[in-house]
Amino acid sequence: MAATAATSPAPNLPAPPANGEMGFVVTQFHTATFIADPKVDCPGGLLTVLRDDYLATVPEADRQRLMLKENAAELQKAWQAYGSNIGPNRINICANIYEFADRPPTPMNKGKIAWGFNLDDDESGGGKDPYTCKHDNFTSPTGEQGVDHQFWRAQGCSVMYRGVDESGNGEIRTAYDDLMLSGQLTQVILLRGINSLVNDPDVQVIYANTEDRPVKDSSGKPVFKASYSVSTDGRRAEFRNVLRGRIKNGVLTTDSKDITLLGSGADYQMDRGRLRLMFQPDGSVKGMVGGYMPLLNVLAPARGGGAGSVNTAGINCAGQYTALKLLADGDKDPKTGKCSKISYAYELLGLPAFVNDAPINNQTASRRDR
Repeated sequence: MAATAATSPAPNLPAPPANGEMGFVVTQFHTATFIADPKVDCPGGLLTVLRDDYLATVPEADRQRLMLKENAAELQKAWQAYGSNIGPNRINICANIYEFADRPPTPMNKGKIAWGFNLDDDESGGGKDPYTCKHDNFTSPTGEQGVDHQFWRAQGCSVMYRGVDESGNGEIRTAYDDLMLSGQLTQVILLRGINSLVNDPDVQVIYANTEDRPVKDSSGKPVFKASYSVSTDGRRAEFRNVLRGRIKNGVLTTDSKDITLLGSGADYQMDRGRLRLMFQPDGSVKGMVGGYMPLLNVLAPARGGGAGSVNTAGINCAGQYTALKLLADGDKDPKTGKCSKISYAYELLGLPAFVNDAPINNQTASRRDR
């Protein structure tokens, strides 16, 4: 993985600005991934596509026949029907996951190591906090215990995250980063009250979306020290998060608080969210943000693709949803004992920028800043 590779304080950190403010534009933002041996992580195999899921349901003799080259058209028609074209309205497995509730879960990550946060402050696997359900914790690559990233359990065997070369540079990572650079979902971070980049007991963090597109050089790379403004008009004013944190040994960590950012298909709604940033000698920051996310928000990009997600990409949204429900570890219903949200972590890279946090209306400020 790239952004969160820096998990210990960097040497030779610069002095903070005289006014105690530092701004950043987020140029990378994608699911935090840790790639281990697929035989360790994924003994049940990588996440399959609908074609393979369908073939697993037919007798061996039919499976062998359908896999013959001359029967390719028949096989395609059959697996696409397995994921859609059910009933008079031709519903599909991504846009109508509840209609495919009988589908088994997709293969899960059985590994022991992942990036993420100890969101419930519990190294035993949850259950002590009434908000959480019991689950198998990860250990971080740097040895932190009690890491909660159940989404990586559900999707950590997907080639779309792992990449065909097991580098972690899968299609979804590229898509997330492109959204940051396109200006559609660009984020900014503003730090206030900084007296030291090494140790500081009280820092205010504004984490928000901006309507400004990242400024790029002639090669298409984002540049340092461009100017951006926090979104304060209309719906985007809702995505201004005011957090409190502290710096210890060059690492800024915020207190637990709900974080909401503009997303694709559905917002990045991270309950009990936390942000961790590692300052770098060049003035940039690397780190993670995470929290507990609603299951349907997690699946929003694939669900939004509808028939294209099914017939072109072959995504088994219903099987993925079944896995997410089994692994959900947050927002427990006291009556059913079931959780409806899942722990998630994103890694990010922020480049130095001038961030203008214009005043926002009193209603939003009173709700967000309290």
